Amino acid sequence: MNQNDKAITMKKEIQAVAHYKALRITKYYLIIALILSTLLTGYSGYPSSSFSILFVFLVLTPILSFTLKDYSSRNDNKFLKALTQDPPFYLNTLKKKFRYSKVQYTAETISFYFTMLLLFLWLYHLRSYEHINPLVLYQPVIIIISCIILRVFAGIIYKLNINYDLMHNKI
Repeated sequence: MNQNDKAITMKKEIQAVAHYKALRITKYYLIIALILSTLLTGYSGYPSSSFSILFVFLVLTPILSFTLKDYSSRNDNKFLKALTQDPPFYLNTLKKKFRYSKVQYTAETISFYFTMLLLFLWLYHLRSYEHINPLVLYQPVIIIISCIILRVFAGIIYKLNINYDLMHNKI
């Protein structure tokens, strides 16, 4: 492998770790937003679907992680191997510092997108009420948009931060 291919592979590794950390930050933000949303909808007297969405979000990631590890180790499916098998990292210290694992990244990504789908369904359900407080009605939209914006900006910031740390030997 020549130097150019190695540099491209390192950039992809940095990008993968940055996306993983951005996903983790967005996950924590989503947990806090859903807890606050549960409190607000409960206080307003509406059914708190956000608690169910939070529960599914918290339970789905470990279930998917375990299932992907177990199923991919027992079967010789190329698609599952591509989703779960970690390629050899050139920047192994980066992988250890940020606790990156491809299985965990895949499981959290799937659960994040499934939670976004549940938030859309919650919005559709809230629109069926006739006289609803606009603050309660637009909660799912605010959560979805803020999660997407946070994930994009956190990914950019982490990518820049990792590059800076690598250039100054801080990792």
